[in-house]
Amino acid sequence: MLRRIRRLIGWNKINNVLITPYRSYGTKHHLYLLGRALDDIPLKIVEDQSFFNTLKNTYKQFDSFEIPDAKVELEIPNLIQLKTVSDCEGYFLFEETIEKDLSLVANEEGWVTVNLLFQKSEDSSPSEERKHFQGELLIPEDSAEFGVISDIDDTILHTGVTSFLK
Repeated sequence: MLRRIRRLIGWNKINNVLITPYRSYGTKHHLYLLGRALDDIPLKIVEDQSFFNTLKNTYKQFDSFEIPDAKVELEIPNLIQLKTVSDCEGYFLFEETIEKDLSLVANEEGWVTVNLLFQKSEDSSPSEERKHFQGELLIPEDSAEFGVISDIDDTILHTGVTSFLK
């Protein structure tokens, strides 16, 4: 609650940056990567924690502190480097058509590992202020005829994850 009040009055110091890239896709010459920039507080989970601490940790998993206007860089070594800025809810998107062939850096299953960098401000020192994260995007083979996207949570299998009482 204190963090929300500080944010409302403009004291929104970023403590623990978490860049969360979503697994994504592309083609040989086009990439699409969506993600989110969050100010994340690590959960304090212990084996024999109290009921109150369990409730508090459950709440913290759903309570997010977005980082608006976060400067995020995407880098695939020896291939490409892109920059973007997150929106007011912390979401960022890299969607780019490139000349170089992304399949050259894909592993045997077609996944390309990308490095994501976060920098707090333009005048901060790179050694202290830049945070490194990794993401993946899938580059299917030319012979692929179709893809399957599966998300069965609460579609086929009712989990009740959004219900507070369950």
